[in-house]
Amino acid sequence: MTDEDQVREGETITRFLGDPTVQRTFESLTAKYMEEWKSGKTREDRESAWAKTRALDDLKDGFRAVVDAGRRAAANTARRERGLPRR
Repeated sequence: MTDEDQVREGETITRFLGDPTVQRTFESLTAKYMEEWKSGKTREDRESAWAKTRALDDLKDGFRAVVDAGRRAAANTARRERGLPRR
């Protein structure tokens, strides 16, 4: 994948994560899963809710990794345009 592709993907995910509807959805799901965890009657109920919470966190981490890669690619592009070595 080229730096330009990474920059584009990072910008796309940044816009996506900045959307108020997406933010509310993440907040709502987090609250829902935490409530499921707190109110779980069995160990399996609590473990299932915890797994959902972790999966949501993993998804957010994946999005952040794409954003970070895009930022690094943008910095590399800027360095290359100034004639400096890539980091």
